[in-house]
Amino acid sequence: MKRNNIVMLISVAFIATTIVAIALKSDAKGEIKVTTGGVYEIIEVIPTAKGQITDFIFLDDDGNKCSLSEYTKGKYVFQNFWGTWCPPCRAEIPDIIKLQTENKEQLIMIGIAMERPDVANPKQKVLDYAKQQNINYINFVGPRPIINKLATEYGGISAVPTTHLINREGNIFETIVGKRVKAEFQASLDKMMK
Repeated sequence: MKRNNIVMLISVAFIATTIVAIALKSDAKGEIKVTTGGVYEIIEVIPTAKGQITDFIFLDDDGNKCSLSEYTKGKYVFQNFWGTWCPPCRAEIPDIIKLQTENKEQLIMIGIAMERPDVANPKQKVLDYAKQQNINYINFVGPRPIINKLATEYGGISAVPTTHLINREGNIFETIVGKRVKAEFQASLDKMMK
């Protein structure tokens, strides 16, 4: 009889421990850890309905798989396709940095770097550039096929910089092709966030 009680107690303890571990893992998964100015690699693009932000999977600071839709859920998004090789892109980055500073409570600002195919380590190149420029928002990179797939999901990115302003429901509010200055971006953001 005692042996059965001991086995039962061990079983209950094991089940309770498993439930607690699953609960803790679920809570941890809900928190996406990214670093301001960090650069993250896109590992998978998820087809999305036309007119909406295209979802993708990336690894956060803890190595957890996260989706862009999880990270941006219920937030306004400023998504800028750019490249370190692109003079107009580089010219608008100081204004984007200021926009991030002034709108960080309402807006998630992200960059998608479309580096040239001959760049050996696009993540390091973008990270070095982000540090040099004190970029205060996160950027994403990926292997050329992944970046091409992401661009295709948006109907193609015909030029960089291209910026999508995305509302809280994940719908594209406005697409801006070409360089803009802070006041122009802010006017569009104000329309979206009113």
